[in-house]
Amino acid sequence: MKFNFHFDMEKTLAAVSYILQKAGGSINWLNLIKIIYVTDRESFLHLGRTMTGCQMVSLKHGPALDELWKLLIGDKNGNAQKEWNKHFAKGGGPDTQRYLLTLSNPFSFV
Repeated sequence: MKFNFHFDMEKTLAAVSYILQKAGGSINWLNLIKIIYVTDRESFLHLGRTMTGCQMVSLKHGPALDELWKLLIGDKNGNAQKEWNKHFAKGGGPDTQRYLLTLSNPFSFV
């Protein structure tokens, strides 16, 4: 059975911003993906809809959320990627920091 989710950029930005604030301003991509995935899955199981509207996909190293993954790797088309880049910065440098996401401008869901 296939479900059609409708990606909600604002809710995704708000959720990621909230998690990063609670994590002290930065988090490893894998940890972020796991937190949002479990939250979306539980929301779907209990409410019949996900928080972010991201499509749940199976990747080589486990389940993920398609739109969130594309935003993290910089592969989302259009304004969504530009909006994402206003709020979050990807780490660089050594391998330990390559997959670090940092909050550069908190998203306000007002």
